Amino acid sequence: MSVTALVVAEDNPKDFEFLQQMISGWPNPCRIERATNGIAALELALAQEAPLVISDIQMPQMNGIEFAKALWARKPQARIVFWSQHKDEMYVRSLSRIVPPDTVYGYVLKSNPRERIESAVRTVLFED
Repeated sequence: MSVTALVVAEDNPKDFEFLQQMISGWPNPCRIERATNGIAALELALAQEAPLVISDIQMPQMNGIEFAKALWARKPQARIVFWSQHKDEMYVRSLSRIVPPDTVYGYVLKSNPRERIESAVRTVLFED
């Protein structure tokens, strides 16, 4: 799968830097477009034909759930990895109610080891 850009919706600079370093170390790195809030993420993702996104759940202006709902309403083929510091099952239940059929998405905790985060991102965004 050729990737033009990966949208990273993350308002925390340290978390964004972690993802940027992880992705830039891959054999075929992709261009990363950062959004520090859900509205900016939506604009960037809608500009992509088949959006690939890593999104925080809690963000300013529009949270990750609202962002995903708005994106999937217009681009159901968008693939999203949600990553969060919250283990709360409420977020996972909220997601399950808005996911269109045949949509590819994942949910990973920021506290997971790097290898697990990397595996989730590669599996959801880059594997068929």
